[in-house]
Amino acid sequence: MFRTVKVEILKEIFGIIKKLTTEPTIKITENYWLLDLWTADNTTNVNIKLFKNNFTKYDFEKEVCIKFNANIFYEVLSKSSKDDTIFISFNEDYSLIKITITNDKRKKSYELRLLEINPEDIKELGKERNMEFTCKVISNPKNILEMLDSLIFVKQKKGNDSVTIKSTSETIEIIEEEISLGKSILTLKDFDYKGIKDTIRVRLSFGLLRPLLELSTKISEKSLFELKQDYPIRITSVTPECETICLLAPRVDTE
Repeated sequence: MFRTVKVEILKEIFGIIKKLTTEPTIKITENYWLLDLWTADNTTNVNIKLFKNNFTKYDFEKEVCIKFNANIFYEVLSKSSKDDTIFISFNEDYSLIKITITNDKRKKSYELRLLEINPEDIKELGKERNMEFTCKVISNPKNILEMLDSLIFVKQKKGNDSVTIKSTSETIEIIEEEISLGKSILTLKDFDYKGIKDTIRVRLSFGLLRPLLELSTKISEKSLFELKQDYPIRITSVTPECETICLLAPRVDTE
């Protein structure tokens, strides 16, 4: 049995998860919920740990993996408000999740069928991915999200929606270019150096980068951004309640 009053953070996190995948897998342990998911195109990995202290009751002493429909799960969470308390439990064979949303005036109860788990779903769940980066900076993800939302041309593209991130020893830039329309260069001024060893230029999907930034803004006011030439970007956000590690593979031109 789990009980929480942190309704908004659950809605925000699972609202973003459903944008990335429709059938995520969660590993529930005695200390945290672990979501380690890949997008359908295998370009984006998101690792989220919701720690035990998000819950006012956390009665769970085993380790279980469940798989569910993200759209329906979020639809249930969306029926809650900030004044509600949410109770979550399972039946004996973990084929059913029960969600109760309640306050002093009313109670809403839902039962959702869980999905069958393929061994491949949990084979590398939570596996640490050791990677070396040559550019590391710390910044408020809200500032970078605002920059993405200030882009113009990329939002009009149907297919190739890539943006370029360029870093030097002094600047971080987000660049979009549409040959027939124009070009935008947005420069980030507020960031802390953790080490920039060389000039980096990497192209990333706007449509996938944006929800990762949106997720980071829900977690922390400071995130670590790690880059390397033609290498995935890694975004790490950590608080006492939650930890997220997001990886997005670069766009590579093919001849």
